[in-house]
Amino acid sequence: MHHLNNRLENFLGDIDSLEMIYKRLKDERDAVRDAGQAQLKADKEAHDAENRLLLNNYQRAKEQLAEVKAAVRKELDEAQRQYDAAQSAHAQKYVERQGTLKRKYQSELDALRAQQDGLAQRERARLLADLAAAKQKLERVLDEYDRTKKNNNQEEAELTTQLAMVRRENADLQRRLGAAEAKRAERIDSLQNRVKDSLGEVQRTREAIIQKDMQLATITEANAAILREVQVFRSVLDREKGRITPYKVQKTSPAHEDIHSAPVPIRQISMTSPESTSPVQPPTPTVTPSKLHRRSSMKQTMEDAAEVLVRMQKINKDCIILNNDADFELSIGEWRIVCESDSDEFEFPEGTRIAGNSTVTVWCAGAGKQAICDGKADFCWESKKKWDSKDSAVMFSANDKQIQRIVV
Repeated sequence: MHHLNNRLENFLGDIDSLEMIYKRLKDERDAVRDAGQAQLKADKEAHDAENRLLLNNYQRAKEQLAEVKAAVRKELDEAQRQYDAAQSAHAQKYVERQGTLKRKYQSELDALRAQQDGLAQRERARLLADLAAAKQKLERVLDEYDRTKKNNNQEEAELTTQLAMVRRENADLQRRLGAAEAKRAERIDSLQNRVKDSLGEVQRTREAIIQKDMQLATITEANAAILREVQVFRSVLDREKGRITPYKVQKTSPAHEDIHSAPVPIRQISMTSPESTSPVQPPTPTVTPSKLHRRSSMKQTMEDAAEVLVRMQKINKDCIILNNDADFELSIGEWRIVCESDSDEFEFPEGTRIAGNSTVTVWCAGAGKQAICDGKADFCWESKKKWDSKDSAVMFSANDKQIQRIVV
């Protein structure tokens, strides 16, 4: 009874520790999940803001380039139009002046030729002088035309130089636009890499959360198993309270009190001598009626524990699976499983035991599993072909106490 009380206290302490661990893991999971979500949201907002900024810069640069191109094209068209107009005006003016002079001097030459024969030698000389003067005047006019043509060529050269300068400025703008495009592409690649890194961090965070959830589920299952064991031991303690006779506690020294107050694991007790490390065999106990009563009481306690901890886990058309939720071995000898539809039953052989945290399978004959039925973890129900969809099974203990009822 003292060992059971110590173990119960240990179990209650373990339950408190597991609850604290459960709360701490839950808080850590929530903190990790909130941090991951906040980081992902911040990265996404920064990425969207930078994309919008780059897109606006690119749009403004594109609009400026279009405006510059339009202005340059307009200036080139205006210069070409002015050049064409000036060249056409000069050519027309030259042709008109040449035609006028040609007609004028031709008429004068004809008049002089008509009067040549009738004029005196002096008059002829005067006319020749006038003709020479007219020729000089014509040469001056031609020189003036050449100077005008030279000036036009200079203006054309200046316009060509201005056109070359505009083309160079256009090439410079194209080069700057290409550099801006390359910088934007590099920035986009950097942002994409940062997004990939953020996604990888989020994936790792999710995996950590999943691992925490798995650990939490494992701890929850262990907590549930411990609670079931505590329930069993509480029922055992309730049964033992009526069977234990109070006795007078002898006064012991503080050293003995410390020894007896220390928790001793039930399954790890070993006896060794001071001189040797080999186990010392305990003396053979003398069997008394009180000991026989305690043994029968312990047997009854284990049977009660089996009735609480052994359950039909599931049932299908081929088999029934029994599960032992305790971490120690329990006896199911002479237990029966009865089919309610046809009153057919299967009885476990005497001495059948189910190990801790393990299962036992009862196969129907129609499943064809007779070869694996070893009488320990697998049994064959020879008279049962299969379970129908609406059948139900009832499990009875060796004392014909109904333990569980389950439907297919």
